[in-house]
Parts: sequence; structure tokens; C-alpha cells
Amino acid sequence: MKKSIILSCFIMVFCMIGCTGGGDSEDETGTTGLTVSTSYPTDGDINFGPTEEITITFSESIDPSTINKDNIFLYAEYAFGRIYVSYSLTYDDYTRTVTIRRTHDLNTDKATYFTYTQVNVPAYFKYTITIEDVTDLSGKTIIPQTILFYCPQFTRVINYDQFSNVVRYYQNIYDSNDFLEKAVRYDGAGNDGVWFTSDDEVDYYLHNENDSNGYCTREIWRDGIGPDGIWFTSDDEISNYNEYSYNMNGEIENAYYSVGTGDDRIWFSPDDLSSAMGLQIINWDDGRVVLNTDYRSGPDDVWFTIDDEIAGYYEYTYDIEKNLTVTTYFNDEGLDGIWQTYDDDIANKSFYVRDLNGYLTMHFRTTNSGADSTWGTSDDTIYYYDKYICDPNGLLIREDEYEGAGFDGLWFTVDDEFDNEYTAYTYNLTGEIQQKTTYTSAGTDGTWFTSDDLVYSYSIYEI
Repeated sequence: MKKSIILSCFIMVFCMIGCTGGGDSEDETGTTGLTVSTSYPTDGDINFGPTEEITITFSESIDPSTINKDNIFLYAEYAFGRIYVSYSLTYDDYTRTVTIRRTHDLNTDKATYFTYTQVNVPAYFKYTITIEDVTDLSGKTIIPQTILFYCPQFTRVINYDQFSNVVRYYQNIYDSNDFLEKAVRYDGAGNDGVWFTSDDEVDYYLHNENDSNGYCTREIWRDGIGPDGIWFTSDDEISNYNEYSYNMNGEIENAYYSVGTGDDRIWFSPDDLSSAMGLQIINWDDGRVVLNTDYRSGPDDVWFTIDDEIAGYYEYTYDIEKNLTVTTYFNDEGLDGIWQTYDDDIANKSFYVRDLNGYLTMHFRTTNSGADSTWGTSDDTIYYYDKYICDPNGLLIREDEYEGAGFDGLWFTVDDEFDNEYTAYTYNLTGEIQQKTTYTSAGTDGTWFTSDDLVYSYSIYEI
């Protein structure tokens, strides 16, 4: 495929949500205040499945116009900060209940995640719902409430070949706060020839240094055993590291990538070498990424000085439901020589198509605006597209890629050129991912997506 599926950007949401039961309380005027009476699940519970509906019941009938994503806001936190979660809201006046359905829009999330390296990090470890500015029919406003809920995290992901032989596995190690500390890749069964024993061969591991929120501030790649001959000690060899910082909302805003020690041969010192585009600055608005800018160090070859240069940037567009619709990559500052102005040159655009439930059904990338020089029109040059099949709960069950328009020369028709590979996903009854399978042959019947398609590899997820 032309892109890799980063498991950290691809894993399913495993969470639980709750709310402290509310009795009557006093509002600022001294009258009985609007409260949350009950919720499912309750505050602090765990193991709440991704496909289970979240319900919040109020003490009074609610003004429906105040039930929206600004007033009832769901977000998640994971190893790289806070991020928006796709969800829908419905209100039943008879029961005074709001229902939240997470739409599991992992492919949209992939476009705005910043986990470039960790291939097996769980998506989220904590969720939050904020409720404010919701009013009842008499105009009373709810006392603001915050609901926290937690999710289990992956401990191991095992990769198998088509013959069900273990090829490798990834092991997550958490600290006493359940924050991700290490993500280890094992590529061999060791001298005993038995997988999942103490002598399994380490290929590399990522070591996270986290802040008090569990957000990664430094991510260190260690790919060699040190002089002491013991893995997971301080002298393990470093290949590179990334550093991250976050804004007041916990959203990632800077990412710095270092690939070498510099002349002093000491890691984490001022002369460490950065990658060619070693800095990203990320701008957020209303819980969503709107701009992601790549920088290079400029003529002085020193980072974080006035001559640092933009190398390119991504711009994100959302619909009224706050779902990602377009990603645009700019690679030149245009005729005016000034970046992030109206005449910047576009390198490519990605478009996201949804069904009536808000589930993502297609993503396609265009690389040229066509003869009309207008992006987003029918004559744009399409590079490829992905098709997504979801179950009734919005869980992604199959992902296909198409790389050509076929004999008719028209995209999105039945003869489009299939990439000869697709990925399928299976889940347990509560929506937690169990297996990811890659197919690379149509089997003896020569027809794709039938029962005799040949498995190339598969992965099993353990929580």
C-alpha cells in the first residue's frame, strides 16, 4: 500500500464513561438547579465497550436547542495529549435522556494524530465529557459538570504469517499510573525457540518520558543493547528521539525530531542533530487541528531562531458536525513569497466522504486541480482512494485501496484498479478489536472478498 497503517492511529476506542449521580443543587439564584440524575455507566467505571451507548439523564426536560457538541463535549486523552472524538448526540424528551454514540471514525483520527512512531500504542486511556450551558424548558442552566471515564489498554499485539506462525510481537509496558512507559518490538523467540519467554529477541523499543498527565514529552528510540549486555537499562543505544510540548488544553502544539548527538557526542544536549524537517507546530481551534506546519532550521542551521523556515504545511477543514472533510498540503509559498497566504501552492488534497450516520466511507487523494485549475472539481487528478466498510455500529470492518481508474478511465466505477490487498477487522461483542487480517490474493475463484481469499498475515490484540 502507499501508506502504512500506524496501529496507534488505527486501534479501536476502548473506554468507559460515567457521571456522578446528581441530586438537587442550588443555582446562582437560589432556586433548584438543573442536574444530571443518572448516567450509564457511572463515573469511574472501566471496560465500557466501544459499541455501547452512553446515556445521560437530566432532572428536568431539556431545551433541545441546547443539546449540541459545544454544550456536551467529548474528548479523549492518550499518550500524545488531548484529541477530539467523533460522536453523535440524540435527545429523548420523554425520558429526558441524551444518548452519545461514538462513531469510531479512526480514519479521520489518523489524519490528525501525531503518533508517528509508536506502532502499538493504545488510542486513548482517558475520556472526558463536559456538560455546560444546557438549559431546561424554564430557562434554568445546568451547573457545569465534568465526567471522567477510563479505558483498558493493549498489553500485546502479536503478528502471524499466513501459516499461523508468530513473526513478531509488540509489548506495551505501563508505569504505576498506567501511563505508557515502553513499547517493545520482539523479532525472535530467542535461544529456547519458544515465543513469549524471557529470552525473546528485542529488535528495538520506545521509551516514553511522560508528564503528570501521562502525555509523552520525550520519546526515545533505543535499538541496541548497551555495554552492560542487558536490555532496558540506561546504557541501551539510542538511534533518535522526539520531543513534544502541549498547550493549556493538553493539545499537542510542538513536535521536535532529533536524529543524532552532534559534535559533543552527548544525547539531549543543545547540539543534537535534527531531521531535515525537524519541527512541527500544530494549531488547534475548538478541539480540532486546523494547521500543522513543518519547519526547517534556516540559513544559520540553528533551531528556534528567527530565520527558521516553513517547509510546508497541512490545513484541515471540517463540516458543521465537526467532522474532517478536507486535508490540504501546501508545499510552496507562491508568487508573493510569503507562507500561509492565499497564493500558496497546493501539492495535494485529501477528501473524506461519509454516510448519513457520519461514518467514513471513502477517502481519496488528488494531486492536480485539472484543466479548470480549481481544486475539488470533477477534473481533479486522483492519485488513489480508500474505501471503508463499517458495521451498523460504525466499526471499521474492511479497508480497500484502489490505485487506478480502470479501462473506462473513470474513477469510482466497478472496473477501478484494485491494489490487490485489503485489510479486515474483527471485534468482540462490546466492540473491542480482536484481529486485523491482511489478504493479498483472491484465491482459487479469482474473486475478491470471498471466503477463499488468501491471508498474507494477521495480528491478534491482547488487552
